[in-house]
Amino acid sequence: MEPPRRVSRAALLATLVLGASCATAPVAVEARADGTKHLRCKTSLPDCLDEAERLCQGRHYVVLRAVDEHDHRGGPELNLDVRTSEAIVRCGPAIAWPPGQDPMAMAPETAAPAPPAPAPPPPPVARVCVPGVTQPCTGSAGCSGGQACLTDASGFGPCDCGGEATSKGRP
Repeated sequence: MEPPRRVSRAALLATLVLGASCATAPVAVEARADGTKHLRCKTSLPDCLDEAERLCQGRHYVVLRAVDEHDHRGGPELNLDVRTSEAIVRCGPAIAWPPGQDPMAMAPETAAPAPPAPAPPPPPVARVCVPGVTQPCTGSAGCSGGQACLTDASGFGPCDCGGEATSKGRP
């Protein structure tokens, strides 16, 4: 008699995960107002499109959008590839598409439009000087004084001749 085989934890976990994924509904279908069908599948994209074939009852169909996701889970001893996919399809007539109808034309989106992008910030003021730095100046009456750079660095303040309120302004 052959001794019983030992099952690794990795093989056991893989069996449990695969069993759990088969127990849940593999496809969720949303029928949209524009006549398309949005399939969300817990399978690979080819299997998901098999469901589109069933939904369209063997008629022509166009895949408008599709994505096939691979999510690799597990450590070095257990590498699970969890597959999910989505497809938006439009079922067509049982015979060829009618003349003048483009099966690849997409219906306008039913979602609300994206909000407008915020206005760009105003351009920074050009720095003429370093705030707080002073320099000598000559007032309007010819007096000698000093003036300080403004806090926004856009230029120098009025020329201060020590009590006289005259100014020469920016250099």
